[in-house]
Amino acid sequence: MGDFFYDGLPNWIMAVTSVAALGFAVTGALVAWRSLQQQIRESERHEAHEVATRARDVTARWVRRDRRFADREDLVREWGLQIMNHSSTTVYDVQAEVSVKGEREVLPELHTLHPGDMFIQRYVPRDGSAVEYRVKRVKDDVVAATAILSPEWVVHSVSFESEGEHLTWRPRERATRD
Repeated sequence: MGDFFYDGLPNWIMAVTSVAALGFAVTGALVAWRSLQQQIRESERHEAHEVATRARDVTARWVRRDRRFADREDLVREWGLQIMNHSSTTVYDVQAEVSVKGEREVLPELHTLHPGDMFIQRYVPRDGSAVEYRVKRVKDDVVAATAILSPEWVVHSVSFESEGEHLTWRPRERATRD
Protein backbone atom coordinates (compact mmCIF):
# COMPACT_ATOMS: atom_id res chain seq x y z
CA MET A 1 0.00 0.00 0.00
CA GLY A 2 2.89 2.29 0.66
CA ASP A 3 4.11 1.81 -2.91
CA PHE A 4 0.70 2.74 -4.33
CA PHE A 5 0.50 5.85 -2.24
CA TYR A 6 4.04 6.80 -3.01
CA ASP A 7 3.85 6.03 -6.73
CA GLY A 8 0.14 6.76 -7.40
CA LEU A 9 -0.45 10.02 -5.58
CA PRO A 10 2.08 12.14 -7.46
CA ASN A 11 0.85 10.78 -10.82
CA TRP A 12 -2.73 11.51 -9.84
CA ILE A 13 -1.84 15.03 -8.77
CA MET A 14 0.13 15.55 -11.97
CA ALA A 15 -2.83 14.32 -14.08
CA VAL A 16 -5.29 16.67 -12.34
CA THR A 17 -2.82 19.53 -12.62
CA SER A 18 -2.29 18.81 -16.33
CA VAL A 19 -6.04 18.68 -17.03
CA ALA A 20 -6.55 21.92 -15.09
CA ALA A 21 -3.70 23.58 -16.99
CA LEU A 22 -5.19 22.38 -20.27
CA GLY A 23 -8.58 23.76 -19.22
CA PHE A 24 -7.06 27.12 -18.35
CA ALA A 25 -5.15 27.17 -21.65
CA VAL A 26 -8.32 26.39 -23.67
CA THR A 27 -10.27 29.03 -21.73
CA GLY A 28 -7.49 31.57 -22.31
CA ALA A 29 -7.41 30.74 -26.02
CA LEU A 30 -11.20 31.15 -26.31
CA VAL A 31 -11.09 34.48 -24.48
CA ALA A 32 -8.25 35.66 -26.73
CA TRP A 33 -10.11 34.49 -29.87
CA ARG A 34 -13.32 36.29 -28.82
CA SER A 35 -11.34 39.43 -28.04
CA LEU A 36 -9.65 39.25 -31.45
CA GLN A 37 -13.02 38.80 -33.18
CA GLN A 38 -14.42 41.82 -31.32
CA GLN A 39 -11.39 43.92 -32.30
CA ILE A 40 -11.81 42.86 -35.95
CA ARG A 41 -15.52 43.83 -35.90
CA GLU A 42 -14.70 47.20 -34.30
CA SER A 43 -11.94 47.78 -36.85
CA GLU A 44 -14.32 46.95 -39.72
CA ARG A 45 -16.99 49.31 -38.31
CA HIS A 46 -14.39 52.05 -37.90
CA GLU A 47 -13.10 51.50 -41.44
CA ALA A 48 -16.64 51.52 -42.87
CA HIS A 49 -17.35 54.77 -41.03
CA GLU A 50 -14.10 56.27 -42.31
CA VAL A 51 -14.91 55.24 -45.90
CA ALA A 52 -18.41 56.68 -45.58
CA THR A 53 -17.03 59.92 -44.21
CA ARG A 54 -14.47 60.24 -47.01
CA ALA A 55 -17.04 59.35 -49.69
CA ARG A 56 -19.36 62.07 -48.39
CA ASP A 57 -16.62 64.59 -49.12
CA VAL A 58 -17.84 64.70 -52.74
CA THR A 59 -21.56 65.23 -53.30
CA ALA A 60 -23.75 66.47 -56.13
CA ARG A 61 -27.16 67.99 -56.72
CA TRP A 62 -29.16 69.35 -59.62
CA VAL A 63 -29.44 73.12 -59.44
CA ARG A 64 -30.83 76.08 -61.29
CA ARG A 65 -28.51 79.01 -61.02
CA ASP A 66 -28.97 82.64 -61.94
CA ARG A 67 -26.02 84.63 -63.23
CA ARG A 68 -25.70 88.38 -63.70
CA PHE A 69 -23.38 89.79 -66.32
CA ALA A 70 -22.13 93.37 -66.33
CA ASP A 71 -23.38 94.02 -69.87
CA ARG A 72 -26.95 92.71 -69.31
CA GLU A 73 -29.85 93.87 -67.21
CA ASP A 74 -31.61 90.53 -66.90
CA LEU A 75 -30.39 87.34 -65.23
CA VAL A 76 -29.15 84.38 -67.20
CA ARG A 77 -30.66 81.14 -65.92
CA GLU A 78 -28.73 77.87 -66.24
CA TRP A 79 -29.59 74.32 -65.23
CA GLY A 80 -27.02 71.71 -64.38
CA LEU A 81 -25.25 69.56 -61.87
CA GLN A 82 -23.31 71.14 -59.05
CA ILE A 83 -20.55 68.83 -57.82
CA MET A 84 -19.05 69.82 -54.48
CA ASN A 85 -15.73 68.71 -53.02
CA HIS A 86 -16.03 69.40 -49.28
CA SER A 87 -12.60 67.97 -48.44
CA SER A 88 -9.32 69.81 -48.24
CA THR A 89 -7.67 67.65 -50.91
CA THR A 90 -8.10 67.26 -54.65
CA VAL A 91 -10.02 64.21 -55.89
CA TYR A 92 -9.65 62.60 -59.30
CA ASP A 93 -11.68 60.90 -62.03
CA VAL A 94 -15.03 62.20 -60.81
CA GLN A 95 -17.96 60.63 -62.66
CA ALA A 96 -21.61 61.37 -61.88
CA GLU A 97 -24.44 59.02 -62.80
CA VAL A 98 -27.66 60.98 -63.34
CA SER A 99 -31.03 60.86 -65.03
CA VAL A 100 -33.50 63.49 -66.21
CA LYS A 101 -37.15 62.56 -66.69
CA GLY A 102 -36.31 58.87 -66.39
CA GLU A 103 -33.55 58.92 -69.03
CA ARG A 104 -29.95 58.25 -68.05
CA GLU A 105 -27.58 60.94 -69.25
CA VAL A 106 -23.83 60.79 -69.72
CA LEU A 107 -21.91 63.64 -68.14
CA PRO A 108 -18.27 64.45 -68.84
CA GLU A 109 -15.77 63.02 -66.38
CA LEU A 110 -13.90 65.54 -64.28
CA HIS A 111 -10.26 64.48 -64.22
CA THR A 112 -9.54 66.65 -61.18
CA LEU A 113 -11.85 68.35 -58.72
CA HIS A 114 -10.16 70.72 -56.33
CA PRO A 115 -11.82 71.68 -53.05
CA GLY A 116 -14.88 73.75 -53.85
CA ASP A 117 -17.65 73.51 -56.43
CA MET A 118 -17.83 72.69 -60.11
CA PHE A 119 -20.87 73.27 -62.31
CA ILE A 120 -21.75 71.02 -65.24
CA GLN A 121 -24.28 72.96 -67.28
CA ARG A 122 -27.04 71.01 -69.03
CA TYR A 123 -27.44 72.75 -72.37
CA VAL A 124 -30.36 71.95 -74.66
CA PRO A 125 -29.77 73.46 -78.13
CA ARG A 126 -32.69 75.33 -79.68
CA ASP A 127 -32.40 73.34 -82.90
CA GLY A 128 -33.50 70.18 -81.06
CA SER A 129 -30.16 68.40 -81.30
CA ALA A 130 -28.79 66.27 -78.47
CA VAL A 131 -28.34 67.58 -74.95
CA GLU A 132 -24.83 68.81 -74.24
CA TYR A 133 -22.97 69.26 -70.99
CA ARG A 134 -20.44 72.02 -70.39
CA VAL A 135 -18.07 72.04 -67.43
CA LYS A 136 -17.83 75.43 -65.73
CA ARG A 137 -16.21 76.75 -62.60
CA VAL A 138 -18.49 78.40 -60.07
CA LYS A 139 -17.90 82.11 -60.50
CA ASP A 140 -18.67 85.27 -58.60
CA ASP A 141 -21.37 86.30 -61.09
CA VAL A 142 -23.72 83.61 -59.72
CA VAL A 143 -26.48 85.42 -57.88
CA ALA A 144 -28.34 82.32 -56.66
CA ALA A 145 -28.18 78.53 -56.95
CA THR A 146 -31.43 76.77 -56.13
CA ALA A 147 -31.58 73.01 -55.70
CA ILE A 148 -33.98 71.23 -58.06
CA LEU A 149 -36.10 69.03 -55.81
CA SER A 150 -37.94 66.97 -58.37
CA PRO A 151 -38.23 63.20 -58.80
CA GLU A 152 -37.52 63.77 -62.51
CA TRP A 153 -34.02 65.16 -61.83
CA VAL A 154 -32.03 62.41 -60.07
CA VAL A 155 -28.42 62.04 -59.01
CA HIS A 156 -27.79 58.30 -58.67
CA SER A 157 -24.14 58.37 -57.64
CA VAL A 158 -20.80 60.15 -57.80
CA SER A 159 -17.65 58.01 -58.12
CA PHE A 160 -14.14 59.34 -57.61
CA GLU A 161 -10.56 58.52 -56.65
CA SER A 162 -9.28 59.78 -53.32
CA GLU A 163 -6.00 58.84 -51.67
CA GLY A 164 -5.59 55.84 -53.95
CA GLU A 165 -9.07 54.41 -53.35
CA HIS A 166 -12.11 54.40 -55.61
CA LEU A 167 -15.10 55.70 -53.61
CA THR A 168 -18.77 56.09 -54.48
CA TRP A 169 -21.30 58.44 -52.91
CA ARG A 170 -25.02 57.79 -53.33
CA PRO A 171 -27.70 60.10 -51.95
CA ARG A 172 -29.47 58.71 -48.88
CA GLU A 173 -27.31 55.57 -48.83
CA ARG A 174 -24.12 54.43 -47.19
CA ALA A 175 -21.01 55.30 -49.10
CA THR A 176 -18.92 52.41 -50.42
CA ARG A 177 -15.43 51.54 -51.49
CA ASP A 178 -15.31 49.92 -54.93
